[in-house]
Amino acid sequence: MNNMIITKTRELAKLLQQDESIVRLTAAQEAYVLNVEVQDMVDKFNMTREKINAAVADGTSDEKEIDKLNEELRNYYTWVMESESMINFNSAKQDADKLLGFMVKILTESAEGEDPDTIQPENEGGCDGSSCSSCGGGCH
Repeated sequence: MNNMIITKTRELAKLLQQDESIVRLTAAQEAYVLNVEVQDMVDKFNMTREKINAAVADGTSDEKEIDKLNEELRNYYTWVMESESMINFNSAKQDADKLLGFMVKILTESAEGEDPDTIQPENEGGCDGSSCSSCGGGCH
């Protein structure tokens, strides 16, 4: 293993931790985890899911009871997904994932012989399906 590459990777990781998108993701994740109301709803979601699994597994619950539990599950899920904490987390994660995805693309294509300075990020809309020239290929 090339120690210089590992050393430079560690340096890059330290820079990455200072990037605005990563700092935002870390803060959003912390806010989500520390939000007692959201965590309470996540716990209720998980308990309801366990009740559904147990009801289906034992085979003694009627369909109405399972439907009621499924409705509760959907309500908890919707509440969590629409909470400000989750919206902020998902937005921050999406931005961080774009950066990380582009970084991986640069490394992967460079390892395959491409010039790292000419590698471009993926198109926002993705592949148009007509040809790989619209997105750089790699998906099929």
